[in-house]
Amino acid sequence: MSAPPRDPPRTHEPPAFPLSTEASVRLARAALEEDRAFDDVTTLAAVPADLRASAVLVARSASVIVGLPLVATVFELLDPAVTCRSLVPDGTRVAANDAVLEVEGAARALLSAERVALNIAQRLSGIATLTARYVDAVRGTRAGILDTRKTTPGLRELEKYAVRCGGGMSHRADLAAAVLIKDNHLATLAGDIALAVRRAREYAPAGMQVEVECDHVEQVASALAAGVDVILLDNMSPDEMRACIALIGGAAQFLMQIPSLFKVGFRFLPVLSFTDPGVKKVIALMTPAILGTSAVQINVLINTYFVSGIEGAQGWLSYGVRLMQFPIGLFGVAVGTAAIPVLSRLASEGKIKDFRDT
Repeated sequence: MSAPPRDPPRTHEPPAFPLSTEASVRLARAALEEDRAFDDVTTLAAVPADLRASAVLVARSASVIVGLPLVATVFELLDPAVTCRSLVPDGTRVAANDAVLEVEGAARALLSAERVALNIAQRLSGIATLTARYVDAVRGTRAGILDTRKTTPGLRELEKYAVRCGGGMSHRADLAAAVLIKDNHLATLAGDIALAVRRAREYAPAGMQVEVECDHVEQVASALAAGVDVILLDNMSPDEMRACIALIGGAAQFLMQIPSLFKVGFRFLPVLSFTDPGVKKVIALMTPAILGTSAVQINVLINTYFVSGIEGAQGWLSYGVRLMQFPIGLFGVAVGTAAIPVLSRLASEGKIKDFRDT
């Protein structure tokens, strides 16, 4: 057994244990009764009633330890005189063979409570440890790891607590905590996201978050138009997610400008007339660019069709297209960065001739 470090490594401040003393006792007692620990025929038959013993809970592998307060309650229910000493607080990362808990009391109590205590510690520590791996994988980015409601019945508070101990965040505590419109909800409304969001806004308390689960980019566009607070991208490939994030980012970039535009008195009320000379001129100028862009997109579409049956080929095709567009983007951005400030200055100074010449 190796001694625990003096300052156990923790990457964040762990949350408070979520259960009250009464709730902990109820849960621990239910687990012990389920295992018939109070009627452990083997231990009662083989182990003397007055025998005392001690035990140490040791991590078999590198882990994030969670659940020790409840483990102590389990032992205390079978032996009120037991002594439990946590060597690390919940949320601590430990190495293999590190001791995390010492317990001393009646040998019968320690043996009968052992499996329930280990089940609790292993289950919660396993959740926290796996969460920590994902948290470490996205460290340095703006991504966060969120939990779900797919928890063991009766253990939701503890399992969500374990996620937070591992560095994750809570997504939705329960069905009453926030609105999450999923595919099955939309199926009852013929897929009408706008209608579902409108009804949710009307029913839910003011300020409650409204989230929509989207399976494809068209649903993302509908969710953006409906003004949802959060979009959940469900079962999408990395390429599909990139497309959706680009769409969301573009919408956010546009929407961020609206308050400023309204502040200066701008109102976007377009009037489109194809007979207007200005519109005709713009269409004539745009036509070559539209044809050129269309040719590229048609080429990508045909290539995508040809490689759709080859595993992994779509990813390589995507990288190839990006590599082809890299010099265009590089020089386009460079020219735009140099030209736009000059053109803006000339336009603001009324030097239209110099503007055109430039």
